[in-house]
Amino acid sequence: MSLFSILFSIFSFSFLLGSALGFRFKVFILAPTTVVAAIIAGAIIALRGEPALAIILSAVSTAIGLQIGYAAGTFAALVYGDLALSRAVQPSLKSSAETARTPVLNP
Repeated sequence: MSLFSILFSIFSFSFLLGSALGFRFKVFILAPTTVVAAIIAGAIIALRGEPALAIILSAVSTAIGLQIGYAAGTFAALVYGDLALSRAVQPSLKSSAETARTPVLNP
């Protein structure tokens, strides 16, 4: 496997991880996850015997992938939340419970 394909795989995995984090958690989860993921990615590249520049590139691609993925996940959560909210608020036929709460005026 070439170094480019490994870096692309690391970026893709970190993007997916970042989008899952962005969909579920607040921004405070991003910093510790970036540090841990960059250390793991750097260790994987170092165990392969790649030069120091490749280790740095793997850490940078991990951080960039996590951040872009987090932004995409946050946007997806925003859109999903708006869609769920719009579905819940859409007017529908009144149920018997809603009509029971409406006051009836007898003249």
